[in-house]
Amino acid sequence: MERKSESNLANRFANELGKSENKLENRLENKKLNDRDLVVLLKEKIRNEKALTLEVVNLIREVENRRIYLAMGFGSLFDFVTKELGYEESAAVRRISAARLIREIPEIENKIANAELNLTNLSMAQSFFRREEKLRDEKLTRSEKKSILEKIENKSTRETQKVFLEI
Repeated sequence: MERKSESNLANRFANELGKSENKLENRLENKKLNDRDLVVLLKEKIRNEKALTLEVVNLIREVENRRIYLAMGFGSLFDFVTKELGYEESAAVRRISAARLIREIPEIENKIANAELNLTNLSMAQSFFRREEKLRDEKLTRSEKKSILEKIENKSTRETQKVFLEI
């Protein structure tokens, strides 16, 4: 069984080496693209990146649901996402906030996928919800949160900040 494990590890390293070589080849190929094709490729990669980000958020949500981070010796999901996954603190907060809001309000997953809501605005919303709950000394209802989230759909970060100041 140990040989099988070593073989799998060797295959993974070879795969990673191949990926590294492919990245170099891709960079060389990108230089050959005309301007229009380069922009088209860039937009395609951005769409892929957004889909991948949502997939990562959903995986973080599942790690939290299963409490895997505790079994791995981390005191919090935040510690797991920053220390184990290597995310910067602000990126970790955005992803964790989105994961928790999706758990509470599953409908927003489609809004994230369709770029109607973004991770930055969702993180701002989570902070707003916590402040409001502390001021009111009671939890906001799911309906109240949904209503607020609807107000920040398709908004820039600055527009979202204004919405929260007006509420």
